[in-house]
Amino acid sequence: MDVIVATGNKGKLKEFKKMLSGYFDNVYSVKDFGLDADVEETGTTFEENVLIKANYVKAKTDLAVIADD
Repeated sequence: MDVIVATGNKGKLKEFKKMLSGYFDNVYSVKDFGLDADVEETGTTFEENVLIKANYVKAKTDLAVIADD
């Protein structure tokens, strides 16, 4: 199974790849798909903003998504 990390931050991506490599076949960045993780976060909570970002990436890639804010 593959996963995409909804971040453009190289440091965060490196940390996520290290944590997730034993659980997923491939760990991708949004940049691997030509996407930008800087979506407008209009939520009023951390959880709402993470879901906005994750749903945006999911709709564009149809992969499992992990998002962080």
